[in-house]
Amino acid sequence: MLKVYNFGLALCSMCMLSKVIFWALTPEGILKRNETAPSIPRPPEMNGNGHAPPAVHSGVDEVELSFDLRPKTTLWKGIVDAMELMWTLRGQDFTYSDGLFLPAPKRPQAPRSAFLKATAKSFAVNFLVLDILEALIKLSPGVGDVDGGSIYIEGLTPIPQYMLATVLHFMTGFQMVFDLLTLLVVLLLNVPPSYYPPVMDRPFGAESLHDFWAKRWHQLLRQTFIVLGRGLSRQRKSIGDLALLFGTFLGSGIYHETSIYAMGKGNSMFSPTVIFFAAQAPLLSTGEVMEKCNREESGRLAGNCLGLWMNGTDMAWVVEW
Repeated sequence: MLKVYNFGLALCSMCMLSKVIFWALTPEGILKRNETAPSIPRPPEMNGNGHAPPAVHSGVDEVELSFDLRPKTTLWKGIVDAMELMWTLRGQDFTYSDGLFLPAPKRPQAPRSAFLKATAKSFAVNFLVLDILEALIKLSPGVGDVDGGSIYIEGLTPIPQYMLATVLHFMTGFQMVFDLLTLLVVLLLNVPPSYYPPVMDRPFGAESLHDFWAKRWHQLLRQTFIVLGRGLSRQRKSIGDLALLFGTFLGSGIYHETSIYAMGKGNSMFSPTVIFFAAQAPLLSTGEVMEKCNREESGRLAGNCLGLWMNGTDMAWVVEW
């Protein structure tokens, strides 16, 4: 079996581990937006319009979050609740996802058949593209074998080596897998299409490092990284937010690096993977502070110039790594 599947299983295992930690440290329970306590519905008058309070930031004017397919039978209801809590990633139906950004939908939301048709078409196209890319990847020595290999091919000069590694890095099946899961859940479980907005929001259109990580890049593991970095935020209130920022990105780096150990390819906690993610925090905080100070002292135009320079260097850092 390809070791990449071991990598995927390790990712899932660590994601579930972070969920268990979060559940254990939340004595009030994990609440849905239409609940005042576990399994206790929120009275309609508390919501104003009878729907769940809109606490999710999205490109959509209104996001319906009052979906509930849970049957009345107590045992089955508990099973469905547990499965939903276990497998949800962005968690837009739960209160812990406050502040989450959801991209505006790009597929027709109604009727359901139109959404399923558009998703099936996207899946078919992405599956064929992935098949072609996989065949191309296997042409690179060592990359396509069952043991895996480095995308930095030995024997090449630095520029061709880096260009090939960059191309191979972007050859992934991320969107294809998301399309498949969307089809299965919306079709078989009758989940509303609004629960599956785009997984990405044009990452290459990001205007800043903050815009890239907070909105453009996928938010599937947002809660996982926050849980991993939450321990640092329990320090003094004055440094709590900053500590959470650093801890979250450090947790992201450790998450990615630890998962590679399942493939027998792990390096150390000071590997380029950990360094890359950990470095995002100082870049983000420094850029925000410098831009704010420059706006206050030198005026809006100078602030914009500095902001453009900072954003350009920050995004170059992301692409280079």
